[in-house]
Amino acid sequence: MRLRLQKYSLDLHYKPGPKMHISDTLSQASLPLTDDKTSSADYQIFQVREQQSFQEELEEIDMEEALFVTDSRLEKIRYATTNESTLQTLMSVVKEGWPDSKAKVPLCIREYWPYRDELSTQNGLVYRGTRIIIPALMRPEMIIRAHPLHLGIQYTTGTAREIMYWPRMTTDLTEAVSRFSTCQEAQSSQQ
Repeated sequence: MRLRLQKYSLDLHYKPGPKMHISDTLSQASLPLTDDKTSSADYQIFQVREQQSFQEELEEIDMEEALFVTDSRLEKIRYATTNESTLQTLMSVVKEGWPDSKAKVPLCIREYWPYRDELSTQNGLVYRGTRIIIPALMRPEMIIRAHPLHLGIQYTTGTAREIMYWPRMTTDLTEAVSRFSTCQEAQSSQQ
């Protein structure tokens, strides 16, 4: 753009907004749309190829090794996932593809709608990114496991967020940590 403007002699002066009585027409008036299919098609092909390579990369990652979870606990999570209808519905929607609108999503999994692009399934488990989605029956056990050293809410939620997920997990962890008697004793007292 600078090269194109070299042939002109420009004299610019700053005017504050209140002193400008006429709107800047260059910023308000848009150019007419042109149908340039050739440039967008190349971009779309590139985007599709990038998405396919990302999906292949994601499928090659062994999530079980990436998580610090024992085999026995992983089997318990897998068993609980197969017995929970909400997660089974979620798995089928993730595999088949999400509907176009949130209204078409089954009620039991609507809370996962904002994260639909991050969800995947592998070996009978559901993941949000690299974090395992914990079935409802196992959440109390996982809350206790996330807070073994009683190091406070921030440490517990930070540690838990690295390896597991469920909707409202932070709220559940915060409530549970605030109920532990050991944590209550160590908390600074109100003046």
